[in-house]
Amino acid sequence: MAITWISANQEGSWPDNATAVSVSPPSGGSSGRLAVFFVYVYDDVSATPTLSGAATGMTALGSVTNPTAVTGGGTGLKIWVYAKILTGSESGDYVATTGVYTEGHVHIADMGGATSYAYDIDGDTGVATDASVDAPSVDATAAGSLLIMSAAGGNSGLAQPLNAPSGMTQRVALSNAHYSWTQDSIASGATGSRSATENGGGADYNTDWASAILVISPVAGGGGSSSDPIESAGRRQLRQNAIYRMTPENDARAQKVLRARRAYGFASALP
Repeated sequence: MAITWISANQEGSWPDNATAVSVSPPSGGSSGRLAVFFVYVYDDVSATPTLSGAATGMTALGSVTNPTAVTGGGTGLKIWVYAKILTGSESGDYVATTGVYTEGHVHIADMGGATSYAYDIDGDTGVATDASVDAPSVDATAAGSLLIMSAAGGNSGLAQPLNAPSGMTQRVALSNAHYSWTQDSIASGATGSRSATENGGGADYNTDWASAILVISPVAGGGGSSSDPIESAGRRQLRQNAIYRMTPENDARAQKVLRARRAYGFASALP
């Protein structure tokens, strides 16, 4: 089994100052395939997207926030990530409404015989003077996983275009505002960190930035949750620490739970 990238589509203009994003379904979307929706929320990071159209019923996998990114109407940039396995042809566009400036794009992937998926998500933030946009390592639970990285700047976009991170292929690039790259055939275990370097000859970006990185692993026979509650609790804590920047004390507790769990020989699985 392997989850492999098929296609992507994005909203076609930047900036359009819209308070919702509507993305036409990428090619290849059909029953049993996976859709992943990246939504970029600007100006107000407390705004939660309301999903409709083809995005109805998608599961929120996580979010990454940079509260200091300068935007057209204020400050703040938040990347939300959603996914679902399609049960048929998409009904209309993938729509996310926030009431503030919103952009986004959608990926379609083939499940390769898998009936469900496990995932790990993380992210990073940075400032306008950085020479690259980075994302940390995430953990794949099976061979044949799909890695997706996305990055965006504030409302003025990233002044410099970006080179694709090593081993990844660019799938989305909207006016230097936001990018997405993918890599198939990811082995089980840590993916290693990724870095997208500048490719414009300049020194800086216009604004601070945020990145999100997601690895999606195939699961046979339903999957979707761990039968080991100790593993589940530890993994949830680690994921929350990564995405929401929780305290080092919480991270230490989660790491202790996982070490204790592994010492008793439980098989590794994501929640």
